[in-house]
Amino acid sequence: MKHLIFITLVFAGLASYAQKDSTNVKTKVTLPLKDSLITYEEVVTLDSTYTPSILYKATKTWFVKAFKNAKSVIQSDDAANGLILAKGTTTIPVSAYIIGAVAPDCEFTVQIDVKKGKYRYRIFGFQSTGTYMGNPIKADMSMAYSKYLHSEYKPHGLLGINKMYGKFNETFGALGLNMQLLVRGLKATMANSKKDDF
Repeated sequence: MKHLIFITLVFAGLASYAQKDSTNVKTKVTLPLKDSLITYEEVVTLDSTYTPSILYKATKTWFVKAFKNAKSVIQSDDAANGLILAKGTTTIPVSAYIIGAVAPDCEFTVQIDVKKGKYRYRIFGFQSTGTYMGNPIKADMSMAYSKYLHSEYKPHGLLGINKMYGKFNETFGALGLNMQLLVRGLKATMANSKKDDF
């Protein structure tokens, strides 16, 4: 009887701790969404002295600075219409499973359109690449992010919720930070582009 009471008290304590612990989950990471997809997008207005050719050259310069091999990154290069479309990759810490893939590399698409005195960037199409049971796999980061936001990932074990959300916070937090740094570098390059014109 004493053993039964002791076991009941232990489980009651664990359940109470788990309930208390789940309320201490860190605030979820906020990433920009467009049509339920992770999308970084902005029209940046400069002034009319920034010609399309200056901004186009600056975009190419930025790709060289931001990515190891700009030639392998750029997919479409249309100088006449001021459009560059490219694929990029960033590394994020992933110690949690995302749609079954252990995925430290995150691929995305970058589109930059330039016009007189302004440009628009769009960063979208986020996919993590990794392996699952030895096979290569791609996972849609927007789908994983939606499940994370809506608490659809089930915690492992009685006390697993904080640990799991800590891992997802780390993953999506790193993705957000990497994209902020990427955008900051783009804006700096574009803003300083007239200095390089001769």
